[in-house]
Amino acid sequence: MMSSLQEGLLACARKQDQTATYIHLASLRDSGKSKQEVYAEALDLLKQLRSNRYSAKATADADALCDVMDMIVGFCSPQWTVWTT
Repeated sequence: MMSSLQEGLLACARKQDQTATYIHLASLRDSGKSKQEVYAEALDLLKQLRSNRYSAKATADADALCDVMDMIVGFCSPQWTVWTT
């Protein structure tokens, strides 16, 4: 079962819109979520998606989620960096 945080991350991954993803992640940061907390939720979701490797949709979602995870950890252009520490 997915948490509401994971549902939001998956929605961002499916949109594949950097601006929307940045806004969502920034709102999580501003509500007090740490980079580590959000990354841990994303990693758990990624494991769930990858466990269903026979589903093309789950595979596509996992690939898109990796892009969101890159933004979470700051492996992106400086303009898209959400957490600075």
